[in-house]
Amino acid sequence: MATHIHHQRPIDKEFEDADDTGVLVLSGRNLRTFPVVPGDLYDANDVFEADFSRNRFDRIPEEVCNFRELVKLNCYHNSIRYVPEDLNDLSNLTELNLSRNFLQSIPPQMCTMKLSSLNLSNNRLVSLPIDIGKMSQLRHLDLSCNMLPDLPRSITDLHSLIYLDLHRNELAHLPEDIYRLQVSYLDVSANSLTRLPTTLRLMENLHTFLVTNNPLDSPPTQVCMRGLVHIHKYLENLEKRGSDPQLISISSREESLRRRKDRSLRKDRSSSRPFSESTPIGAENGRNRKLDFYKEMQGIVSTAFTEETPPKPAASNGDLTPTSGAVHWTFAQFVAPDQPNQPPMSSQSKEEYRKAAHQLYLEQQRQKGKGAKHRSSSPPPPSSPGQSDPQFNTLPKRRDQQAASEGRFKNKKDK
Repeated sequence: MATHIHHQRPIDKEFEDADDTGVLVLSGRNLRTFPVVPGDLYDANDVFEADFSRNRFDRIPEEVCNFRELVKLNCYHNSIRYVPEDLNDLSNLTELNLSRNFLQSIPPQMCTMKLSSLNLSNNRLVSLPIDIGKMSQLRHLDLSCNMLPDLPRSITDLHSLIYLDLHRNELAHLPEDIYRLQVSYLDVSANSLTRLPTTLRLMENLHTFLVTNNPLDSPPTQVCMRGLVHIHKYLENLEKRGSDPQLISISSREESLRRRKDRSLRKDRSSSRPFSESTPIGAENGRNRKLDFYKEMQGIVSTAFTEETPPKPAASNGDLTPTSGAVHWTFAQFVAPDQPNQPPMSSQSKEEYRKAAHQLYLEQQRQKGKGAKHRSSSPPPPSSPGQSDPQFNTLPKRRDQQAASEGRFKNKKDK
């Protein structure tokens, strides 16, 4: 198997290139000390970017402090345990990466530096300088994967800060005046937070807020999982109703139950159709109770039929009104004779009423006998426009056949 060996450039070449480009790259060379090179290979004042990542430095080399024009310094993935105090002499330094080292603290002198980006992630920091708030130009601060139990109060004085990463620490609480920060990104996940300050809802510029993997009680984890908007609403209610998160959770649970009950009541009202005072349709549980429709109709239709009533003209409001014969009824009488303002029913219900009324009519006619004189003048079954039923269409044919057969019987008898 062929093996590819990466041949690094000689260190002297890197210094010669730095003299031309201003970028010194000594990454991945397992260096423990700063290499010694002839002074005429490069000019330290011409270097503005230095990369010492992936080496074995146990401290930032003092030679770096001679790079007076240095703007960016990368010391990622070393074994640095100490930061020299002379580092703050680099007045032009704006980006400093000290991540993945063994730092337990940083010198207070660093707070006077004009850094805009500081990466201290994956170290062993247990505290921060009290005067960290003096880094007024700092915009990006990464303190993730350390052992910080709390934050200094002055951290809220970083008014230029827009990115703050605090995940994987040992934070038990956040500063109450954290709302003074203008950050748009805040990550406090994987800490020991049990509550969030109510002032968090005042952070208007905050767009990304990560708070997972915390033993939170206020707000609860299920609220935090819904997003920043729900967190703000919870904290606002907490501010109005008191500081007891149990009361807020009980109140939220009661509000949810009340809304669920209102929704079920609205469904019951929309599904139930009031019929009359004696019918169970308009009851609260009318949705779940069964109605024997034809049995109910027998009692109501029988009271709606009269045999000695003169003919009525057709109703103009769309009611089903027979206009000839001895029996006259209207659809309004079927719905509720004592409640004329009942809501209109569907066409399907009207058709069912019409069928039930006609069946009762046929039953009454059969009981009176075939020889009734008023049979020929009986009204046709009421019908809704645009609908037809074979059962109703056969009624006039049967009457004509019976009348014709009776006429033929009388003629034969006279002869």
